[in-house]
Amino acid sequence: MKTYSKIMMLAAVAVLTACGNEFLNIRSTSADVLEDYYKTEAQIYKTLVGAYDPLQWSDYYGGYNQFMFLSDLRGDDIYVGGDKGSDNFFHQMQRFQMQPIDAPRSFWENMYTGIERCNTVIDNLPKVEDISPVTAERYEAEARFLRAWYYHWLWKFWGNIPYFDHVLEAPYVTTQMPADSVYTHILADLDYCCEKSEGAYRLMDRPAEDEWGRVTIYAAMMLRARVVLFQNDKSRFEQVYNDMDIIKRSALFTLCEDYDRIWLGEYEFVTDPDMMNKSESIWEINHRSEGGSWSWPQGGQGTIFPKFIGINGLDGDPEYQDGWGFGPIRKAAYLLYDAEDQRRDASIIDIVARKQMLQDSLGITISWAERANHTGYYNKKYTARKGYNECSYDPELNFNNNIRVFRYSECLLNLAEVSMRLGYTRPAQTNLDLVRKRAYPGENYGSGSPHYKAVSMEAIMLERRLEFMGEGHRFWDLVRWSHSEDVNCDISAILSGTDEIGNYSRTWNDNWKWLPIPSLEIDRTEGEHQLKQNPGY
Repeated sequence: MKTYSKIMMLAAVAVLTACGNEFLNIRSTSADVLEDYYKTEAQIYKTLVGAYDPLQWSDYYGGYNQFMFLSDLRGDDIYVGGDKGSDNFFHQMQRFQMQPIDAPRSFWENMYTGIERCNTVIDNLPKVEDISPVTAERYEAEARFLRAWYYHWLWKFWGNIPYFDHVLEAPYVTTQMPADSVYTHILADLDYCCEKSEGAYRLMDRPAEDEWGRVTIYAAMMLRARVVLFQNDKSRFEQVYNDMDIIKRSALFTLCEDYDRIWLGEYEFVTDPDMMNKSESIWEINHRSEGGSWSWPQGGQGTIFPKFIGINGLDGDPEYQDGWGFGPIRKAAYLLYDAEDQRRDASIIDIVARKQMLQDSLGITISWAERANHTGYYNKKYTARKGYNECSYDPELNFNNNIRVFRYSECLLNLAEVSMRLGYTRPAQTNLDLVRKRAYPGENYGSGSPHYKAVSMEAIMLERRLEFMGEGHRFWDLVRWSHSEDVNCDISAILSGTDEIGNYSRTWNDNWKWLPIPSLEIDRTEGEHQLKQNPGY
């Protein structure tokens, strides 16, 4: 469903943008005086809708910054692709050579714009005169989730970042906070979201069909799990276990038997009778083919990501459109899969094999043009499909693929991991088995079957890589496991060396877990608010 993806600030609501030497400026787009504006539920609801809007901005607003692509660049599953000369900052990032002047500043600004919009909701909720306490707490919980979402990306990419949880006043700057303190604040927001008030959760468990995309209690639990696991906060592992168990016992979610169907438009937020009216998606970021133009990309609701990673110059294919050739999958990643694992051919297009298949079965000949880092393997999950961007606007910006942020398989693998690390081997095996059973649909999966795996941390680590190929998990998993005393993960051995097709050599050190803070952001600050560059840059 796409109904709730109409997430744009209305004219009467303050629009917040980054410019000048201020983190965020506030300007009113109407004659209303902001101090007197937030009086009704309708007004604060519009402001909350505006806080959702930057969810759609990461893939193109000021730069190509899709969070899954940026997350995977420093890992070992994809290459940059595209054009080597004009997309240099991607190559810098992949080679651990990022310069502060080239750091993805537009991503930084977009996340802070989202944060300021969330703060506007939270700060002004007490002024609303006609809202019930239950609704007010729900709106605050939604705003706190979104604030945690935006901050958790800044925290993972940059670590030591400016943090503020109220609308800033002139001169619109705040103090830089150590990464561990940022974690504490993100967690506090998510704790509020996950707590019960008067015996009931503040957030809904399932939106109405015309509100798919709104935050739920289960989305909040999933984000809290990601944040806790990334921090390696073992004092919270029991809580993660309990949260994932609550999601599992809710009976609202299931694994889609056909892994390939997950990524199709008709299975977004699906409640299909074939799946017992359950969904694999726990939360998605909605997109639809409406409004995006090169002159005002943030005004639309589509995504450019499928075009970005699509097969360059593809011609004659009955299912896929041509794209720009970014993010090709490494051959070594493709070869990790067993041929019988249905996730391989549902996650990755082997373009040479596809050419042969279409020629043999349909008599169709396809062609394509190689770009940088060509491997012949492409991200199938989000690639440009025909019929997904039909609109009267600029079609490149208006693909309607939803981003599957949290899937039920992640819940199960979280359960497997925290169970294993807490010493609960039996539930670890049970939840690993559920994911692997889906991967081999033609097999009576279980102990003694051909692809059965006894549970271990190594088995869980590999399963996460196979399950979430191209979804932006791998690098963050390597970073967090490399900092875990109870996990054997030599990130330097994994990420250092010469790549498989000889395009570059790189050497890992722990400074590269964070990007350099954009130099322009440092130049904008002074005195007690002067930003300090991250180590190693």
